[in-house]
Amino acid sequence: MTFLGDSRTTYQQDLIGRIEYRSAKPIKAYEKWSIASVDTVIKSIETIIRASPDLAQFCQSVRDGSHETYLYPPLQVIFRTIEGAAAEMTGYKRTQFRQLVSMADHVPDAENMSFPLDKPDFVLAEVPLTSGPLTPAIDLGSDSIKWRQISGFIDVKPDVKEGPNTTKSSSVGEIVSQGANYARLIMAARPFQLYVLCVFIYGHKFSLGWYDRRGVIISDDYDILDNLDIFVNVILQLTTHMTIYQLGHDRSARLLEGHSYYQFEYPSFLVSMGAAGDTRLWKTQGPPIWSSLSLLGRGTATWRAVSAENKPNKKQVVVILKTLWRSQTRESESDIYAHIKSPLPGVAELSLGDDVCIPVAREAHARVTIGTLRSLILDDGAGVLDDPVLHRLTLKTVGLPLWDASTTKDFILGSLAALKGFSTIQLTR
Repeated sequence: MTFLGDSRTTYQQDLIGRIEYRSAKPIKAYEKWSIASVDTVIKSIETIIRASPDLAQFCQSVRDGSHETYLYPPLQVIFRTIEGAAAEMTGYKRTQFRQLVSMADHVPDAENMSFPLDKPDFVLAEVPLTSGPLTPAIDLGSDSIKWRQISGFIDVKPDVKEGPNTTKSSSVGEIVSQGANYARLIMAARPFQLYVLCVFIYGHKFSLGWYDRRGVIISDDYDILDNLDIFVNVILQLTTHMTIYQLGHDRSARLLEGHSYYQFEYPSFLVSMGAAGDTRLWKTQGPPIWSSLSLLGRGTATWRAVSAENKPNKKQVVVILKTLWRSQTRESESDIYAHIKSPLPGVAELSLGDDVCIPVAREAHARVTIGTLRSLILDDGAGVLDDPVLHRLTLKTVGLPLWDASTTKDFILGSLAALKGFSTIQLTR
């Protein structure tokens, strides 16, 4: 379940003071290649694109001041050419399978989540593996794309003046605000997504974007003709090379073997605390019970889960698995639960809780913060104001779990129990 959150323009105010413009950092996310001679691959594709009628058509539409919908078809062909030409021309072997899809009038499937009817112009959709160089084209007339399939996006405007970089620190461009809306929906549909990468195209210019729980980082403006090699590099990385973790997925939550984001049912995950040597492990069951729709908040998500530790004869007990970003200046939720010395009516009992960690360089237990992620991916050592920490806890259920409730009476009694539990906590503080 999610709640219906902000509209596409809400973040025009919320993002003021939280945007880094004309930054050299976003391009860093696309510089890590695990193959040799990648420059030769990119140059070969660049040559094909420059000679294609599609680039000429795109540039002519921009010069004519055409509506942005006239830019979609040539861009779609260019994206598909980049995705497939590398293998056809150079023998380059893709390791990841994603496709940039023009959404036209189609809205991604929110699967019972209360999402607004918004959509990016192009979505970066995870698709089934294929033995060929190019993934089969998605036909939106017969194949729907789920929001949880989407790991990034491209937004298009017809005029350079509509770009994200502004000279006024007191205003936020519409394209940035719309991007914030798409980023929050991706994070809500994929609660283990810690940040979102995107590309803005405006006229003959483009820039790269990064959205996380503390704001936005936008690159300087690039020219599609003058910087076509950068454009090719970015699209090739997004569709064929970057891992799910480089695109922002939580490394401590991996898809269960055989599961995918594009399968019919919501996938399950094996979730740990991330630290080296920590054997605690849970398996999620079904979609999230709750997933926050805010971008600049705690990003709380709760799941139904069972222990996945390899302990023979241990009974499988269903718990509530909760992940959120917590402020380092405040007491953690796990510590607050630890103050409760005996069970209270209507209050869930803490099983365990801690900050999520990842090994970084020589540090085996580095806490996951927004600053840590920016440093690892963007080589950003500037630090983050009120840098939040990724926190995870498991709670034992009390009474009838919400997912087993089947009548209005069950929900009313559950709500009353929760209110009594809240009152009890207030009285014992």
